Amino acid sequence: MGQKILDIGCCFGQDLRRLALDAGRSDVLFGLEYRSRFVELGLDLFKDRDTFQSSIFSGDVFDESFIESIISSVGRFDVLYVGSLFHLFGVEQQRQLVRILFRLLKSDFLIFGRAYSGDSVDLGGAGFLNGVPSDQLQQMFESASPGPVSCEMALDSYEYKGGGDAFKRFLPQGSKELVFSVRSF
Repeated sequence: MGQKILDIGCCFGQDLRRLALDAGRSDVLFGLEYRSRFVELGLDLFKDRDTFQSSIFSGDVFDESFIESIISSVGRFDVLYVGSLFHLFGVEQQRQLVRILFRLLKSDFLIFGRAYSGDSVDLGGAGFLNGVPSDQLQQMFESASPGPVSCEMALDSYEYKGGGDAFKRFLPQGSKELVFSVRSF
């Protein structure tokens, strides 16, 4: 069957579509997105409503019954991608998110992703970016894991690769992007 991959906070599903294109299949790719409107917009944007075979679940990652319904529906996952999600929450919710990630996983797993790592930033009406220190995130993964894990954390210059400089005005000079992976062993 292949390893099952879950993209948490998948937005329009663009990364799932790229993986499906690269792998030549999408039946083992799943997404989780809080805003169902984003999922619908992705189907409209990519014009693949009839051909996109990945399942995207819409709901709150912090809702225990929602998480249990995913596990009951498709089982646990081998790989989790958590891109641009941790920095949307404060420390306590980050800890809770880590515990939820482990509930979604099989015993042999990989978690990888990225997060903003810098001073917290007020985005006006859009909320906050909460900086995620690498040592703090690593400690969260190590303490919540049901077994031994290998954590790799790397900080890199934050480069917004989108159109224009509009996003940069929100980020303090020298902001960093935290890239991480966590593996069972």
